[in-house]
Amino acid sequence: MKLLAKIVTIGILSSFNLPLYADKPTITTMQIKLSNLEVDITKKKLELIKREKNLNTMKVKALSVDDAHKKALMLKLAQVEASLAKDKLLLSEREVKLYEMKVALLKAQ
Repeated sequence: MKLLAKIVTIGILSSFNLPLYADKPTITTMQIKLSNLEVDITKKKLELIKREKNLNTMKVKALSVDDAHKKALMLKLAQVEASLAKDKLLLSEREVKLYEMKVALLKAQ
């Protein structure tokens, strides 16, 4: 069972392009990497919240725009919203991998 946990851990670490040592990574090293990854994910979440706030501000402003510019602005808003949704999805995938790494680390302990 521990071998399977190690294989999963190494696979997950390599999927994040984290450096793998010639010998097996220590639990402390893996905990540090997990902490760094958590910090990175939290920063990305904060950035997405700021972008979403800006998007909502733009939507409110779009309501007061004249009809001549409304179509172009609505198109731009849709593009920004699609980009934001894509980034949220990518962040969610990173969070899932983070939790998989945590489980693998707990199994290895």
